[in-house]
Amino acid sequence: MKIKNILYLICFIYSTGLFGQQYRCYIKTNPQECANCINGGKVSLDAIDKKLMPTFVFEEIYEDQIPRFFKDILQIQWNPEYIIISDSLHKKLTTTNASEVHIVDENGKSLFKCDFKDLQSNLEKINSYKVLDIETIVDIPDSIVFSRTTQIILGNEHLVLHDYQFNDIYFVDLKKRQLEQRVSGNDVDLEQLMKLYFERDYEYDLLQKNIDLMRQMGKDKIKFEVVWNQSDTFYTIVTIPHLIIEVNDGKHDAIIDQVYMILTWHNGDIIMQYPVEHLKSNKYDIDQGGDFFKKDNQFYLSIFKDDLRGKTPFLATFDVADNNRVSFSKRNKQNLPKFYKEMGWEYVSVDFYECNNHLFFKYCDDVLALNNTSRHKIGIGKLFKEEEKRNKYLYTLWGVLKEKELYHIIYTYDDVFYASKLHEHDFSIQEKRIIPVLKREQYKSDFKLIEKDKILVVSSSNDIISINLK
Repeated sequence: MKIKNILYLICFIYSTGLFGQQYRCYIKTNPQECANCINGGKVSLDAIDKKLMPTFVFEEIYEDQIPRFFKDILQIQWNPEYIIISDSLHKKLTTTNASEVHIVDENGKSLFKCDFKDLQSNLEKINSYKVLDIETIVDIPDSIVFSRTTQIILGNEHLVLHDYQFNDIYFVDLKKRQLEQRVSGNDVDLEQLMKLYFERDYEYDLLQKNIDLMRQMGKDKIKFEVVWNQSDTFYTIVTIPHLIIEVNDGKHDAIIDQVYMILTWHNGDIIMQYPVEHLKSNKYDIDQGGDFFKKDNQFYLSIFKDDLRGKTPFLATFDVADNNRVSFSKRNKQNLPKFYKEMGWEYVSVDFYECNNHLFFKYCDDVLALNNTSRHKIGIGKLFKEEEKRNKYLYTLWGVLKEKELYHIIYTYDDVFYASKLHEHDFSIQEKRIIPVLKREQYKSDFKLIEKDKILVVSSSNDIISINLK
């Protein structure tokens, strides 16, 4: 029989990676298994995605029995190119005496397995392993280094990459498909922003005299905290350090404090600055790392308090005056979801997505209406493991998109990637698809949902790519 040698060659080609990024289905076969177990799997064989190249693997001792096994037991015709006779591969795939179905990656690593008799109930999971359709949108120069805290903020013709760790923002022209500009926190004129912020504040003269001292202390740079956009206008909350000299018992103490400003960018240039006044409250302060957005002529900024007992509003409305100074107006009625208290933190920065006047939280499945106090649960399941609750989230939401009567969301749960559709009224899950081949650790940025089945992400090779999730 020539099958053995031919398929050894196929195995060799596969193992050398000439198929590229590929997933393959192996059916490790035990011909002596009972008829019921064999029949349990054979009814679903044709439903395995052909792109997975479903291939039977036999031990060499059964080589002469293979034709009769397919004819008399399975009662099917099977392409000889998808039959492998190999003791070593059979042994590698063997975890039980039963016939097994394995999904392996291009390195031969088993990613999923089930008994052959359970094939039908595992078809959806098996067929979810497929090569995703990937397109390079922008080729980023290799000289650019991103941290894994990088986020994508998408406009119509431009996008921004915000690297929180390295304190950089990058402006990308999507029409030209090229990186246009990099702005570091070091590049923004701190003195100019301080003059603008403290224009009516007696402290400015003192700060001017001590700015050299701030530089000596390495505290003379602004920090890009959070970026949000409306179309191709991008807004950045920045923290601006400043020096306060306190006199205690005749001694002068230098204290570094910070104030907040919102910078507005268009085509890589700052076109507007909004100084944000401090909250006049002993309980609450602006959450510099929390998300924010703008509606009409008001900013909605995240706020926090140190004590999470009692009511815990996390969002406040800020008015914009004629001179562009931003001041507190009111705390919104929505309270922090119980999840954050259950996590046991005294303070937590709240990350959320605003979509269609609803707030979707990044680490818990609450959905809050912006204009009233109604709230819903998506119904993801348990959100943390008690023994790891301060260190590991089970659920992370990566994006929300509204289309007609449905919300589309992408998220990871217990390190597995999902795409789901939610009902627009009660936010219950109407459809859920698992996408196990997508792994957060393989990419340098967060995921940005741009269409219901398409995401943007920065790849490990430094490109901005789109991935079709279908």
